[in-house]
Amino acid sequence: MGEISYPGSLCMGVASSPSYDAGNAKLGQQVYYLDKDSTSTPVLFCFMGEITSSGFGTSTTAIGNFRPSGYNPVIKDGTSVKDIFCLQSVTDSPPSLSAAFETQLGTVTEIIAGESELVADGFQELYEPMTARIHGTTLDTMKFTSGLKYSIPRRSTQSTAVDKPSPPKKIKLSSVAEQSEITNKPSSSNNVLTNDNCIKSDQSSLKIVNVGEYYDPKVLDDYKGDLFQHDKSQLVQQPYYDEEDKLIPPWDVQSKLRKGTVVFIDAYLHCWLIPKDTVTCKKVYQLSIEKLRVVSPSDDEVHKSLDIHMSPQSTAPRREQPKVVKCGSDRINFSGFNIKAYEDANMSQVPAASAASSPPSTRSREKAKAGSMRTD
Repeated sequence: MGEISYPGSLCMGVASSPSYDAGNAKLGQQVYYLDKDSTSTPVLFCFMGEITSSGFGTSTTAIGNFRPSGYNPVIKDGTSVKDIFCLQSVTDSPPSLSAAFETQLGTVTEIIAGESELVADGFQELYEPMTARIHGTTLDTMKFTSGLKYSIPRRSTQSTAVDKPSPPKKIKLSSVAEQSEITNKPSSSNNVLTNDNCIKSDQSSLKIVNVGEYYDPKVLDDYKGDLFQHDKSQLVQQPYYDEEDKLIPPWDVQSKLRKGTVVFIDAYLHCWLIPKDTVTCKKVYQLSIEKLRVVSPSDDEVHKSLDIHMSPQSTAPRREQPKVVKCGSDRINFSGFNIKAYEDANMSQVPAASAASSPPSTRSREKAKAGSMRTD
């Protein structure tokens, strides 16, 4: 168990499917590992392992793998947000199972190393979906990337009369009576929110239908804060299945796919070739999830993120403007203290040094002039 089987001869080429990242083609050419017997179908690999903690790369929160920056400060329509699952060898597993995981890791490494002659070299940076390091500790892992976490339903996009996409399926209770109702997630409100696509967002009223269904993003407990600036984008049901082969709804992902969960993942291995006319040309390898299935649930404590995600602009410290002292005011507020305005103060309140430096009065000047005349 754990050893990948793949055709003895692989080639790289642009595949017609899957199309998870078709919208990001402007970033660079995307190539998949294909069987030479099929020039358009990518090879599907099967992996097994235990989900790591977030410290080693797993990220299933509302922000997924998104990291705000000055260039891309908020999550809006069109922003790429994906779940990340990092797998490690199963904890306390027998030697044979640990060896099987290492075989998986070694096989992917071998494939990546073997294709260097098939794709033009000269790339300055290479990113592989293996190995994580935190606080000086290195862990052999494999990093898997989901499909887009948020996307715009086709119904909301403009289309021509020739090629009009079919509208997304609506969630109707009558059509999914055979599905099990989600009862382990109590509703926090009696109000059922709806959006323009008639997609319900109250967790207690939702039932799982199919992969690719749309939900209001607010069903996620940590979908909070001004980091989220979606207009038309909706939350997408991913191909995640529990040990009973039932779909895991998005609001249960953090609990059912937490650290310690053992899973099988069917994934495609592909590579982004970032062109050389960019600042840094790169080869970025990814393992894209086609299906994830739980083999053994985790015994670890559930830790669900309830963070309020703020954009960099809102969290940046504000610079206070200097306070301007206006003449003629009765009192001036300065650094929390009230002081008398200088022009309104009595001379008796002025320090001696200030009084000595005051200009002499007219009577004093007359006495000084008389004294000088007597001296002459």
